[in-house]
Amino acid sequence: MSCVDLNHKSGYRYGSVPDIRSPASKLKYPSGIGVRLRAELDRIGISDAEACRRLGMHRTTIGEICTEHVALSATVAARLARIGIDGRALFLEQAENKLRWFEDREARL
Repeated sequence: MSCVDLNHKSGYRYGSVPDIRSPASKLKYPSGIGVRLRAELDRIGISDAEACRRLGMHRTTIGEICTEHVALSATVAARLARIGIDGRALFLEQAENKLRWFEDREARL
């Protein structure tokens, strides 16, 4: 019996997931938040893993946001206040960057 479900639309093996670090899985729009978040973490002097531990998140969450593999969610933005980072400002800047990117893209079409 094969481990691959050929009838399933994804074609992935049971229990496996696609590599989220592949270039195709990056955000479709450049948010610019990863660099700002990394700078804030450096400013307060803690690592990604330590920040995740203090915030009660999986240890790779901050790294994925900093490398722009995933967007900053409102929940994570609210949690960032626990370690002294203004997550609301980062979240709003991300939304503005996304809107600006879509407007520029639409203007080019």
